[in-house]
Amino acid sequence: MFRRTGVEAVRSQAGQAYLEVLVATVILTLAITPFLAVYVQSTRGVAQENNREGAAAVAQSVMEQVIAGDTPAAQPPGSIYTVVWTRTAVSGRTGFYRYTVTASWTGRAGAQSYALTTYARR
Repeated sequence: MFRRTGVEAVRSQAGQAYLEVLVATVILTLAITPFLAVYVQSTRGVAQENNREGAAAVAQSVMEQVIAGDTPAAQPPGSIYTVVWTRTAVSGRTGFYRYTVTASWTGRAGAQSYALTTYARR
């Protein structure tokens, strides 16, 4: 049997250390990848929920304006939402109306909307 000495021994150890680092990097990459996928998915979910909450706030604001008798803008200034509202008389009930406000937007998940409906006397 032969023993490596000097420069050959150092080269052998350096090659072995490189291989260990390479294997450790592959294992670490395989371990982290699923967590990154979960992070990306949760970030998308948070963004969609923020859009939905914003649409609810805009719809509520427009609903208050409509019931008060104002005519709100179809798209509030600086907003990503397009707002449509309707007022329909309730049959058999004089002076009662059904108000529906729909806030629509387009996000990463495509076109979405949030509708708010209430009944009021006017």
